[in-house]
Amino acid sequence: MSIFRELKRRNVFRVGIAYVAVSWVLLQAGDVVFDFLELPAAAGKFLLAFLGLLMFPVLFFSWAYEITPDGIKKESEIERDNSITRITGRKLDILTIGLVIFGVAFVLIDRALLQRHVNDAASEAKLDAATVVAEQNSIAVLPFADMSPDGDQEYFSDGISEELLNLLVGVDGLKVASRTSSFAYKGENLNLTKIAKELQVSHVLEGSVRKAGNRVRITAQLIDASNDRHLWSDTFDRELDDIFAIQSEIANSIVDALRDTLGIETEDAVITVEAATSNLDAYDLFLKGREMFIARSGQNLPVSIEIVKQAVELDPNFARAWELLGALYSVAPSWGVGDAAYYELSRQAIDRALELEPNLAFAYGVKSQTLRSLGGNVNWTDAMALINKALELEPKNPTMLLWRGINYHQIGFLEQAADDFDRCLELDPGYENCTNHRTMIFYNQGAADKGLERFDLQLAIARVRTTHWYQYQVPDLVRNGDLRAARLAAGSFLDDNPAITAWIEALLHPDEDQSERIELLAKRMDESDRAAQFIWMTTGAYDRVEPGYFTYISMWRTDLENFRQSDDFNRVMREGGVEDYWRAHGFPPQCRATGDDDFVCD
Repeated sequence: MSIFRELKRRNVFRVGIAYVAVSWVLLQAGDVVFDFLELPAAAGKFLLAFLGLLMFPVLFFSWAYEITPDGIKKESEIERDNSITRITGRKLDILTIGLVIFGVAFVLIDRALLQRHVNDAASEAKLDAATVVAEQNSIAVLPFADMSPDGDQEYFSDGISEELLNLLVGVDGLKVASRTSSFAYKGENLNLTKIAKELQVSHVLEGSVRKAGNRVRITAQLIDASNDRHLWSDTFDRELDDIFAIQSEIANSIVDALRDTLGIETEDAVITVEAATSNLDAYDLFLKGREMFIARSGQNLPVSIEIVKQAVELDPNFARAWELLGALYSVAPSWGVGDAAYYELSRQAIDRALELEPNLAFAYGVKSQTLRSLGGNVNWTDAMALINKALELEPKNPTMLLWRGINYHQIGFLEQAADDFDRCLELDPGYENCTNHRTMIFYNQGAADKGLERFDLQLAIARVRTTHWYQYQVPDLVRNGDLRAARLAAGSFLDDNPAITAWIEALLHPDEDQSERIELLAKRMDESDRAAQFIWMTTGAYDRVEPGYFTYISMWRTDLENFRQSDDFNRVMREGGVEDYWRAHGFPPQCRATGDDDFVCD
């Protein structure tokens, strides 16, 4: 006990506690400073180890020495009656309490105010992305709330919202935010002014749907987002005998309400809705299947296919249901549902839809997509003709612009692709997939820094985390020396550390023999992985590259010039049908024919 009392008298315990408090504050501050200076993670570990080791000499000093009014003296040289350790102890207590209060306040500020600053910065980035003032003749249709007794009619309320949106798209002189953008706010508690600003629209339509049995009550209200003023509201309480007449009534009421502010002549903007089907049960199944198609996954696609098949069985002349069934079949293989036979089923369903209704733009787009998805020798001439037909029918359809832009991108016409993606974003600034594909064009045109910058912005504001795009950042991050970020980006799709290391080492040392690294990658990576073709092109394994979607959209990068000048590149272009398209319609600017049976690309 005498040793314990002596340790206590000499303030060794108090010094230890104060030292721990000082160390904690230094570690908290170091975490922020090291992150600001972009120092490696080892810096924090070094600081922790240094403070841990320093504790022993500090404790020894507090035992062997004492700070007196006359300076530092050995404890053995001080008379017990002249010792001021009690006064020093009280000062240490005050210091420790002060450090703890400071440290807690620092952590709270760091995790509250600084985090709020990060969130505000992301929000500001989103608002900055809206580079133009909202046009006065513009509107967003938000998903209507499901107010049904059992809360099980969300697919129906969403379907009504989308039907109204599609009707308004057809009004000349009216800019309508797409479903992709408007429905992204579903379930979010944001004020309408903020939503309108982000979507670059001046008006917002919102409402609710209450469906019970054969009756439906639809409430809608039109709001001027600039001043949060209600321009029009109404409630439609109807029997479900003719849902299409209700949609027409609501859409025309909206146009009437906007007539003065938009300068739209009502007589020239009367919306007539033709009944898509006389079978309301088939229409209900159609809405349910479409909602599942939009939120598609490997789990719900088989269910949605069966639902829409029931719809066309109930009404074999329901063109839009056949169109939707064709779309479901066309995407199923890429989600691991079914096989290539589904593409033939898609073609049959789409042909039936177009036989019933020759002007279904989405059907032409799906047919074009199906041709592109078949793999092997794609008939690019037909694929481009079909998507062009879709855009003739619906020139303001952002998805059709996206799909045509992807087609142009894949076959090397980068400027045309960029124009389509820009037009897509002009019509729908929140269309994230258009932003992603537009960003890829920067990489393919040699503007990797701008590509990384756009990816950073997209990550800050994206509502959907599209991780498969991260692969394209890896070579540029390695080239910039940011290996930690490169590993994180690669790790989003390569679930194997040795494979990640092999790829990054191959990128770091392109002049070395890559055979062992390529073999390791081949063993640890699924050949069907979306990143596989890109990895083969960046590691020089050109003989492994096969034609396909992810090959085509990445092979035009400026840092893949060696691949484009290889025999395997020409092989891929021939096997994929791209050369046939070029010879029929002209080569892209970076490529040229060298005779009747060969070509070169820069």
